[in-house]
Amino acid sequence: MPAWTALRSLASDAAAHGAVDTLLIVSPDRLTRRYAYQIWLREEFERAGCRVVFLERPPSGDPQDALVIQIRGAVAEYERTVIADRMRSGRLAALRAGRSLPWTTPPYGYRVDPRMPRDPAGVRVEDGEAEVVRALFDWYAEEGLTIYAITQRLTERGIATARAMRSGPPPQCAASSAMRASAAWPTAPAYAMSR
Repeated sequence: MPAWTALRSLASDAAAHGAVDTLLIVSPDRLTRRYAYQIWLREEFERAGCRVVFLERPPSGDPQDALVIQIRGAVAEYERTVIADRMRSGRLAALRAGRSLPWTTPPYGYRVDPRMPRDPAGVRVEDGEAEVVRALFDWYAEEGLTIYAITQRLTERGIATARAMRSGPPPQCAASSAMRASAAWPTAPAYAMSR
C-alpha cells in the first residue's frame, strides 16, 4: 500500500497544481486490486481535476463501460485474494515438508547460506553465539531469571547481538531472539542446547 499512497499523493498534488489533467492506466487492476480503492482513487483524482483513463477500455460515456470497470474491479479483488491464499498455502506446505524456514532473518546464534536463505539445509550454528544461547536457556530454565534479569546480565558481560546498532538494546534483542527461535522453529533449541 505504500506505493498506492504515494501514487495517490503524487497524482492529487500534481492535479491540484494543474500539472496533470489526465492519468493513463493500462487497466483498473493496475491502479489497485481492491475495487473500493479503485473507486475512491478515481474520485480523488477527478475531484482534483485529473481525469482517469483506462487504456484497455477508454471511456465512452456508455453505462456499460462503468459496469465493465466495476466487474473487472471485483474480479481483480477476487484474484488478489486467491493469489494470497495460494501463496500462504504454498509457504505453509513447504514449511511443513521441511523445505523452507519460518523466518527470513535467522535468529541469534544461526547463520544461513546467502545463496539459499530459506533452505533448512543451509542453516549453520554460529558457535560463539550458540554459547550465549545455551547460557540464556540455563539462566532462564535452571536459575529462573526473568528476561529483564537476563538482559541485565548480558549487558554486564558486554554481549551484543548481530544487529546491535539497528535494533535497540542488544541484550534484550539477544534474549528475545533466542526465545522466539525456540518457539518458532522446533529444532532450534536442539541446535542451541546441544552440548
